Amino acid sequence: MNAIRDEIDAFIDARVAEIGKTCPGVPSGVIRNSITRGLGCQCAAYLELKAKDAEAQKGAA
Repeated sequence: MNAIRDEIDAFIDARVAEIGKTCPGVPSGVIRNSITRGLGCQCAAYLELKAKDAEAQKGAA
């Protein structure tokens, strides 16, 4: 369970860093809250982000 949680946190942290490059001066906590939309469960946020990624890839193909 901890390994999965660590993987999810790493995924979200990477997304925060990626977005942070385009939003200089915005604190990472604000970006993290924005992309997870304040969801209390990081697993739900991960699944939502992955679904959006899959949809974007499908649209680009």
